[in-house]
Amino acid sequence: MKSVDRSFLFRLETRNTEFYTRSMPVASRAEFYFIAAMMFLILVLCTAAVYIFFKTYRKEMREKQQRIEREKAVKAEQQQAANGTEQDHTA
Repeated sequence: MKSVDRSFLFRLETRNTEFYTRSMPVASRAEFYFIAAMMFLILVLCTAAVYIFFKTYRKEMREKQQRIEREKAVKAEQQQAANGTEQDHTA
């Protein structure tokens, strides 16, 4: 078996490590910008979803209130009609 010069391997490892440590700040900066952009996108989408939800909620509550008012008006008309027919029978 052939013997390997350990000092050569150490220099090779050191050189590779230096390369990665020099290039790491650039990579980490890009990763930071990517993560920040994704977080911003998530915030925008969540804000839009909440806005649409509350807009729809208000619309449904307004429609519900109008429906309740219409039902009250119909009941009042029916009651007046029932009271009017009772007065006609008693006279």
